[in-house]
Amino acid sequence: SQCVRMRHLSQEFGWLQITLQEFLCMKALLFFSIIPVDGLKNQKLFDELRMNYIKELDRIIACKRKNPTSCSRRFYQLTKVLDSV
Repeated sequence: SQCVRMRHLSQEFGWLQITLQEFLCMKALLFFSIIPVDGLKNQKLFDELRMNYIKELDRIIACKRKNPTSCSRRFYQLTKVLDSV
């Protein structure tokens, strides 16, 4: 089951032609989504850090694309992949 999900995830990365910068931001966001709230010293700081990575992912997408519609579509595609993990 896990192997199938990982294979599907890697196929989606290939289909979407994810850049290294997008991958690194998504990796950081995934990491920040699994840290337990109990183990954090400052939840507000943690949330702020996570939002900064979301903004950075959005900025990276905007730098690569000139059309706002394609930026929104790309952001949706990448966050959809993150949600599936």
